[in-house]
Amino acid sequence: IHSVKKGLFYSWLKKKGKLGGQHKVPRLSNKRDFVEELLGL
Repeated sequence: IHSVKKGLFYSWLKKKGKLGGQHKVPRLSNKRDFVEELLGL
């Protein structure tokens, strides 16, 4: 478990151009790509 600063996930979605009601949150993946992206912010 990693703690991240408040608003980090929102910032990540904004950076990827995925803000809005129609974009879904990644649920489960065997790859760590999006986790590494979040930890890098």
